[in-house]
Amino acid sequence: MPERVVHRSLHQSSNMLLQDYVEIFWQRKWLFVIPLLVGVMARYIVCSFIPPSYRSSTLILVEPQKVPTSYIHPTVTGTVDDRLRRISQQIMSLTNLSKIIKE
Repeated sequence: MPERVVHRSLHQSSNMLLQDYVEIFWQRKWLFVIPLLVGVMARYIVCSFIPPSYRSSTLILVEPQKVPTSYIHPTVTGTVDDRLRRISQQIMSLTNLSKIIKE
């Protein structure tokens, strides 16, 4: 131990200087450096083996026509299930998904 630390009284020990903290850190540097290096290496190993994955979801609301057919002739034919199936095919097409992934 350095002499100046040994000769301090108990009452002065609460008034530590920045230099004292630097000395304490320097004496125990391996207690900080080794866990840091182990953590960085573990992160690198884990990240190299886990493949990147992306997940997305959406909610599509399909409402039936509310205006009576006597006023407006419907432009959409088929059931709601058919419409949802067509929308799903359009969204999940390879060209559309690759475009979304690139964006």
